[in-house]
Amino acid sequence: MTIFKEPEFRTRLEQLMNGESPFSWAARIGLSKGSFARVWKEGTIPSPNNLRLIADKTGVSIDWLLSGREPMMWKTAGTLDSAHDFTLVPRFSIRVGEGDSLSSDQIVDHLAFKKGWLKVIGLDEKELFLTTSRGDSMEPFIPDGALLLVDQRRKMPTDGVFLLLLEGELIPRRLQRDMDGGVWIRCDNDRYPPLKVEKDQLQCLRILGRVVWLGRKV
Repeated sequence: MTIFKEPEFRTRLEQLMNGESPFSWAARIGLSKGSFARVWKEGTIPSPNNLRLIADKTGVSIDWLLSGREPMMWKTAGTLDSAHDFTLVPRFSIRVGEGDSLSSDQIVDHLAFKKGWLKVIGLDEKELFLTTSRGDSMEPFIPDGALLLVDQRRKMPTDGVFLLLLEGELIPRRLQRDMDGGVWIRCDNDRYPPLKVEKDQLQCLRILGRVVWLGRKV
């Protein structure tokens, strides 16, 4: 199980307590003593369910709890009042090591997405994860540092941008089916040559999902 720590998280909790005894505050909003002790004494981030509980009981946004980014309150942000309208999507480290799948010990944090928006664009919140792009191989479409949202249900190699596991790293690449049944792996940056995977080698292609959304600086 991943234990993610954020030194400033306790400071934000103290702000919510407004002078009340920490364990008394936790009991009042419904946090178990054991769960709160790990947060308060060890500096760990609460589970997604406990983050939602804190947000619901105090009216603050999950994004503010996790990062300190303003606005602090849901109503200030102009969003729905309940944290249950949001889901926490895990973000994985770019470098995950060898293997065919991801595991919880590779999660570095979580980001909140509105459930209604995910449903509108046809995504299942339980099948999503995030990672960050590194390098210029997919520029200009995906710049260095872009946040990528990946749908794990879509692993069939078709035309589009997918997240691949190559040499222990999560790497976005554009796939293109060939008429002979093979697949071309392409970079949007012309400085990087394409690679073809023949039809009888497709089982060796480690596709973790299709990139369905990206966030980047402007």
